[in-house]
Amino acid sequence: MFSEIFIRKHNHINIMPKYFVDIEHLITKEEAMKMISYAKKLRDKALISILYLTGARPGEVLDLTTDDIRVSDRELEIKLTTLKQKEGRFHVKKRTLVFHRPLPSNAFIETFIDYFLSLPRGYLFKMSDRNLRYIIERVSRDALGFPLCPYNFRHSRMTEFASEGRGINELKYLKGATDIRSIAPYLHARKVYVNFPEVRIKEET
Repeated sequence: MFSEIFIRKHNHINIMPKYFVDIEHLITKEEAMKMISYAKKLRDKALISILYLTGARPGEVLDLTTDDIRVSDRELEIKLTTLKQKEGRFHVKKRTLVFHRPLPSNAFIETFIDYFLSLPRGYLFKMSDRNLRYIIERVSRDALGFPLCPYNFRHSRMTEFASEGRGINELKYLKGATDIRSIAPYLHARKVYVNFPEVRIKEET
């Protein structure tokens, strides 16, 4: 059926792997910008940008297609899909994040848009989960002197969301979570400023 075909096609179900990095490290805007400057390919710069902007899971990023992105003069809209296994069944959840394109322009948003506009229709990042993690680890070592992983971006983004005082339901939506336990570590987040772009939720219809 659908889920079985989907799983065969995408070998990156959202199961968190083991990482040998400091996953608690909060990535600052300056660190993310430095990583982008060290990345040689536009693809890798866009990968860092979308991880920084959304805090999405690696599997969610790898599942993105050109149909999931909408760009206008004023906004960037990203539609994320989560596939999770629970009690032997697979569940699909979708959420949409909308970013305002400010003036002066935001480097993360515009880098991602430049990459998106250069692509034919299809998947945005044609790589495996392992390759994605390798790119982030390699670029962070070169740029910062220590390795990071995709979940550093996720942890940083969720910490910022919580520090903004967002409600429990909004945090669950932004994280793509169904269980309050997964957002519990962020509910008492200390006030941390990492200068993330403003993002709003688009109600699903």
